[in-house]
Amino acid sequence: MKPSPALFITLVCMLALGWACSSGGPRDVAEHFLEATSHGDYAKAKEFASKNSAKSLDMLAGIPNEKAAHPDKIEYVDMNVIDERATYSYKENDSLKNLSLIKEDGQWKVAWSKN
Repeated sequence: MKPSPALFITLVCMLALGWACSSGGPRDVAEHFLEATSHGDYAKAKEFASKNSAKSLDMLAGIPNEKAAHPDKIEYVDMNVIDERATYSYKENDSLKNLSLIKEDGQWKVAWSKN
């Protein structure tokens, strides 16, 4: 019995989805970054940030009041990946926000700056 093309396509799609959602994927990186920043752990957040974003986090870590800001709830909404850029959409205390990610040296990193 010969496998059907539909089965082959389904398996390829499942593998691609598993790869995209695996550890180190853009969603995983975004969630680790948000978790760290929500607890004021900017040193941990830098592990998931682009080189330019790490500089902004260093400045933010030096502001005492910034460490006290903790959102009550962060909820995943959507993930959009195009080539080496991604947008992670989430709700923070019921306010819709987006987090940009880029591939830097082959790894997904958050491209963030203090607005």
